[in-house]
Amino acid sequence: MRKEQDFINKINELILEKYDVKLQGFGDQDPGVVAYYSPEDDAIFINKRNKYIFNDYYTFIVVMLHENIHKINTNKGLEDTYMDGDKQIHNDIFKNAMIDMYGLFCNKNYNG
Repeated sequence: MRKEQDFINKINELILEKYDVKLQGFGDQDPGVVAYYSPEDDAIFINKRNKYIFNDYYTFIVVMLHENIHKINTNKGLEDTYMDGDKQIHNDIFKNAMIDMYGLFCNKNYNG
C-alpha cells in the first residue's frame, strides 16, 4: 500500500498538478474501465484491474482530464452523461467542458 501511495503522490506532483487534477488512488472496477470519478468519494481513481492504463502517457493524461471534467460537472450539479441501455453516453455539457477547460474536442460518444 505504501508503494502505491508513493506512486500516486508522484503522479500528482509531476504530471497532474499542472492540470489541476488530483488522483486519489487505485480503485476496483470492471477491467474495461481505465479510470473513474466516484461522486461518493469526490475523487478520481485508476482502476487497478485495467492493464492498459499506462500504455502511453498521452492516453493516461487524457483519461485523467476526462474524469476531472466529470468531477467538476458533478460538483456544479451538472449531469454530463446519460444511459442508453447499458451504454454511458456523454452529452454536450461534457463535450463543451472538455473544450472549454482543456481544448480537447470530443463528440457525445466520447469515452476515453
